[in-house]
Amino acid sequence: LALTSHDYYRASEVVFENYENEDFFFPSAAPSVSSAPSHILASDNSIDIGSVGTAGSAAAQGNAITLTAYGYDIWGTTDSFHYTHYAGTGDMTAVVKVDLLVAARTWTKAGLMFRESLDANSKYMDLVLTGGAGVVTQYRPSTGAYCTHYSPNSGGDKASAWLKLEKIGNTLQSYRSVDGDEWIKMGNAITLSMSTNYYVGMAVVGNGRNRGVAKFTDYKTY
Repeated sequence: LALTSHDYYRASEVVFENYENEDFFFPSAAPSVSSAPSHILASDNSIDIGSVGTAGSAAAQGNAITLTAYGYDIWGTTDSFHYTHYAGTGDMTAVVKVDLLVAARTWTKAGLMFRESLDANSKYMDLVLTGGAGVVTQYRPSTGAYCTHYSPNSGGDKASAWLKLEKIGNTLQSYRSVDGDEWIKMGNAITLSMSTNYYVGMAVVGNGRNRGVAKFTDYKTY
């Protein structure tokens, strides 16, 4: 980001908002994509949602984001977890690799989430790697409603997994992968209406207010 007043005797100022870094291409280094992070990590887009007990945190390095979270659960009628979120609108696909999950419990969770609001009882759909139950899709069909989850085609993912969530209109579909190239559909698509503007990002919960740590790499949306 840059600013100039043009004239040396004039002062100028500007406020930048919603800055994002898309993948960069460096032709001098042969056809490749850089490891620059595709999104900015800022203090106001990595927050605890609900009553978490101990505050969570986020740290970025290169194309990796590591979230430390406590919280009770992403479940029931209200949620309690740590969320690194970005603005979303319209159709969108989000992809990330959960490169490492340090889980205190079977239902420690780390993964992708589309969420209508930052309220604890918001509608959402997620796709998470768990501490002992493989990859699971969860969603809250309406504000304040009880959650539903299913895990068809979860496979043997335990320590790491590639995850993809796709939103087309009100239809959401989840996928998992072992390599980020070949994707396995996680059951049937879900119909979930959300407002035009929503949130998308990475969610972690330690479960039962225990500590959970997840390292995410290669996050992108398109």
